[in-house]
Amino acid sequence: MNISQFGGDSTLSNLEFKDGEVSFLFEDYDTDKKFRVSIKTNSFYSEASEEEGSVHLRLELISEILDVDGNSGIYIMPSEFNKQMVVNKKHYNLALGLRSKEYPFMFLASGSCKLLVCAVKNEKEISINEV
Repeated sequence: MNISQFGGDSTLSNLEFKDGEVSFLFEDYDTDKKFRVSIKTNSFYSEASEEEGSVHLRLELISEILDVDGNSGIYIMPSEFNKQMVVNKKHYNLALGLRSKEYPFMFLASGSCKLLVCAVKNEKEISINEV
C-alpha cells in the first residue's frame, strides 16, 4: 500500500512525534480500513493533530517549489516574490538548507488545515501498516 492509493474521504488522528519519527492513524473510508502511517523525519509542521472527513495525503517533489543552489546542491528560497509566498503557504521552508539529493520529497497531509508537512528522504522512509 502506498499513499497514492488512499482516497480523499478519510480521517487522520493520533498524530505524534517520537524518536525521529512522526506517526498517525489514517482511516480510509473508501476501503473501510485503518492504517498506522509512520515517517522518519527530523522536523515537521502541523496545525492540528486530527481531522475527520476529507484528509488528503501527497508526496511532492521539493524541487518543484524550491530552487537548488548550483554549487552546494541545497534548497534555497526562490528569488521571485510570488514563489516565496508559495513556499511560505505550503511550509516548504522546512526544506531550506537541506541537500536536494538527500531529501527530494515533501510529505503533506491536509484537510481544512495543514495536518502534517515534512521532508522525506525516500518513499521507504514511509511505512504504512493496516491496524
